[in-house]
Amino acid sequence: MGAALGAMLFAAGAATAATSPGTVGCDEVTAARVDGARVLLESVVLPKPAELEAPSRSADGGPLPYFRAARIAIRTGEPDVAVSIPQGWRHRVALSWGRTGSASEVRFATCAGAGEWSVYAGGFQLARRGDCVPLVVRVGGTSTTVRLGIGRACGRSRR
Repeated sequence: MGAALGAMLFAAGAATAATSPGTVGCDEVTAARVDGARVLLESVVLPKPAELEAPSRSADGGPLPYFRAARIAIRTGEPDVAVSIPQGWRHRVALSWGRTGSASEVRFATCAGAGEWSVYAGGFQLARRGDCVPLVVRVGGTSTTVRLGIGRACGRSRR
């Protein structure tokens, strides 16, 4: 996804920090792939942290003035999948996949399809140019928390 599309997604939902959950529908599946990724809970694919370079600054500013595009893939037919930002981080980062705008939690509809994975365009809206972002990934009753380095590697001091 190009910087212009990322800026449009950002502008659509970044007037305020993330608040309510959003749901991504099956009509929002793209033909893209998530290359070089890691699989979580056998059902969710995220980019490896090294792939998430520094975000671009949005022209409209706001509380989350940076956007980094990042695709996500959900195993086709998987019910009850959600990705969220922990409560204490919601003023620093928001999720934006599909047409959800700025959300603290994104739920994915159960989609049938010809492929093994349903891929969605979108990404992260950030207050800083680089951060080590915690994501809670839930599939059914199981969840895990992972950290994604966006614009910086996790474990290093803040820039």
